[in-house]
Amino acid sequence: MAMIEFHCEHCGKLLRTADDKAGLRANCPGCGETVTVPAAVDEVELVVDHGDDGHDAPPPLPSRPARSSAGSKSTTTCPMCGETTSTTGRRCQHCGEELKPRSRAKSSQEPHRGVLILILGILGVVCCVPFGIASWVMGSGDLKKMDAGQMDDSGRGLTMAGKVIGIISVVLALISVGFFAIGVIAEMANPH
Repeated sequence: MAMIEFHCEHCGKLLRTADDKAGLRANCPGCGETVTVPAAVDEVELVVDHGDDGHDAPPPLPSRPARSSAGSKSTTTCPMCGETTSTTGRRCQHCGEELKPRSRAKSSQEPHRGVLILILGILGVVCCVPFGIASWVMGSGDLKKMDAGQMDDSGRGLTMAGKVIGIISVVLALISVGFFAIGVIAEMANPH
């Protein structure tokens, strides 16, 4: 597989990718900015004049063959170079592309509200049901935004916990109201 080499127009980092990625857009592993992979340029054989002896320089060495990690269970394909790489690291072993984006690449996403939703859920159980309802509603909306990629996904656990605690607070409140209603009805049916 032929490779395309080009420099990021924002930070100047040398980038390499497979030639079938020409025209695609990707994030630069150096600065996180979006770059467009240029079209592949056919390699031209380099000829160096050595003077009167008439000998030309040897052709350039072929590009390295694609590495394969067949049999490895924790691998992924790098979005930048197309090589198979281990998922245990944050960067591709071949081209250095960041496989798991950092928080700075998520700057276009809304920040999560997981802590607030969790606190509202706990307050709903402890003192006031409307806090639990707010936790349930906000948690549901935020999880939908996270699934759509509009909100920072790092607060998913807190958001889910807050939503579940909010649901529990509402259910406990409904059970309490039900028992209270049964007690009132029983008291009215059995006057002393």
